[in-house]
Amino acid sequence: MTDWQPIATAPKDRYFLAYVLASTGEAALRSALGLDPPEGQIIVAHKRKGDPKIKVRGVPRGELHTATHWMDLPELPKEQTP
Repeated sequence: MTDWQPIATAPKDRYFLAYVLASTGEAALRSALGLDPPEGQIIVAHKRKGDPKIKVRGVPRGELHTATHWMDLPELPKEQTP
């Protein structure tokens, strides 16, 4: 697995992990309630040709998120046979 890389370098031909920021609506709601600002989260994502450099599409619905970094998906576990 590789280290986190800037989102502008994310591939457009495969899925990856992305660190995304909380939505504006979520941040506004938490602020109005007097709660701490929301933290980001890690999602499985992909990019399409023509998407803005800092936007990724979440899996499985394809909703757009603002992301800061990306990393390759980890390898699948090896199947153990008895």
